Amino acid sequence: MQQPGHRFSYSDILSGNLSLETRMFHHVNGFDSAFPCAHEDYELGIRLMNADAAVCFAPDAFALHHEHESTNLSRTFQRARLEGRADVLIGYRHPDIRSTLPLVALQHISGVLEHFVHLLAYRCGPLGDACACLIQLILKPMERLHFHKRWEWLYRGLRYYWYLRGVAEEIPTHRELVAFIQEALPYPIHDALNLQIDLADGIESAEQRLDRDRPSSVQLHYRQQLIGRIPHGQIGRAHV
Repeated sequence: MQQPGHRFSYSDILSGNLSLETRMFHHVNGFDSAFPCAHEDYELGIRLMNADAAVCFAPDAFALHHEHESTNLSRTFQRARLEGRADVLIGYRHPDIRSTLPLVALQHISGVLEHFVHLLAYRCGPLGDACACLIQLILKPMERLHFHKRWEWLYRGLRYYWYLRGVAEEIPTHRELVAFIQEALPYPIHDALNLQIDLADGIESAEQRLDRDRPSSVQLHYRQQLIGRIPHGQIGRAHV
């Protein structure tokens, strides 16, 4: 975030170390209490950026978390489950940024292992949770035996499962999840929201136009040559 040219997004808003004016906090109606103690700061960040709040990085700021907030594996996986639920809620409240949420990766299932994990998460519910808890017990002896790569592979798999379980609590089938991700945005595309950018004018000029116009899609040119297109849904007010 301290690098020159960094473009702030909602995922940079982390309430563990954040300061903002009371006036602005009340202007955007503060935190949404419907969120399950996860990613509520991201959702606040979306509303702050939609309200054109200026965001900056303060390198000297630091936060001290008390010992009772230190985490362990069980809390980490519980947090992953809450994050899955929270990301679905963000998608409902702010459909224009669905394409930027981690749950987008869940729509494509590849390999036998992922199919099995999705089966456990969506159709087996409590049985899948019990299997995940048993597998979790293997992590500690693996760590003691210094099986680091296998530990990391298993840890990532368990975190994937619990995140998916959180998503499944809000969207009960994989088909509905795919439809949720891919459904059209609620506002129509019109000429004013489709920006033509000529890169011959320079990157700084392009960034200024993106920040000013907040387009829903962009076509990139270099003089008369079409370079590419950033499609509708890939650029939203919250992450331009």
